[in-house]
Amino acid sequence: MVNNLILSAYAWVTRFGSSVTESMKDENGQDVIEYAVLVGAIGIALFAALVLVPLPAAFTTFGNKIANCVKFDPSC
Repeated sequence: MVNNLILSAYAWVTRFGSSVTESMKDENGQDVIEYAVLVGAIGIALFAALVLVPLPAAFTTFGNKIANCVKFDPSC
């Protein structure tokens, strides 16, 4: 009787340990987190580049011409 109880407890602990080990090996959600971190890093880099790096004069002139056209300025 005691031997059966001990064997049953051992079997339960072994199955529980196996299920915990298998769930730790599961990497389904890891890809989503990696992509989120990657997108966040790219976003921060783009924001820093746009804020810290001055635009060349050609882009500024081009942007001003577009702004004048959007305002329906006749000089467009």
